[in-house]
Formats: sequence, C-alpha cells, structure tokens
Amino acid sequence: MYPGLLIQIQTGAVHRYAGSLLYKKIYFIIKTMVRLLKDKILLILSGLSLLMLVAGLILVYANIKGLSSPLIIHINAFQGVDMMGGIDNLWNILLMGTLIFVINNALASVFFLRERILSYIVLTINFIISLFILINVANIIMLN
Repeated sequence: MYPGLLIQIQTGAVHRYAGSLLYKKIYFIIKTMVRLLKDKILLILSGLSLLMLVAGLILVYANIKGLSSPLIIHINAFQGVDMMGGIDNLWNILLMGTLIFVINNALASVFFLRERILSYIVLTINFIISLFILINVANIIMLN
C-alpha cells in the first residue's frame, strides 16, 4: 500500500481525486469522440444510427394518438399473439436504443486510439441495432 494513499483515505482526499479522475476520463472520451468523427466512415455509421433512432422517435410521436392501449408487441406464426404491452413499451424500446447508441459511441471513442478496427466493429453493430430498432418500432405501429 502506498503511504500517500493511506493519508488520502484518512483525510477524505480520495473523493476529490476520484471526481477529478472521472472528469478527466469523460473529457478524454469527448476529446477522442471529436477525433473519431473526423473519420468519414465512422461519421457516416454514427450519423445513420442516430438518424434511424430519430426516425423511430418521429414515427412513434406521429402515430401515438392512433394507437389503442393494448399493443401487439410480438406475433408468433404458430400461436398468434405472444406479447402485448402498452404505449410505454414503444418509448422504452427507443430509450434502450438511445442508451445503446451512447454506450457504443463511448466505447468506439475509447477503442479509436488503441485499436481502430474495434471502433469500426462497434459502430457497425451500433448501426445494425439501430436498424433493428427502427424495423421493430415500425412493425409494432403497423400491426396496431
């Protein structure tokens, strides 16, 4: 154990240091994100993912008044309706998609300086997830 660490723990200075460390990590991620968006392929992947999430948001917002409360969320070909839910399930799908988008972009910015291919893979997966979320939201709206 480091002698200075014990003094920092006893005086409570670790909390200030931990907050400073968190601030530095967030600043590093934002600074790397700016570098990441200078790459055209990564900019296109991230932009299309965000565009699909915004399109899903607009689709839900435009059609929310015409939807009845018990929504058909999933239909099985053999058994019929498997899962039903409320309108809040559509918002939850978009919220989870946005959360995945933010986490994947943060991961891509961390991987960008270390292994650039990992940032391409993460943002490609991000694009595919956003596409599936848009398809899922469109299908739920069309079924109801």
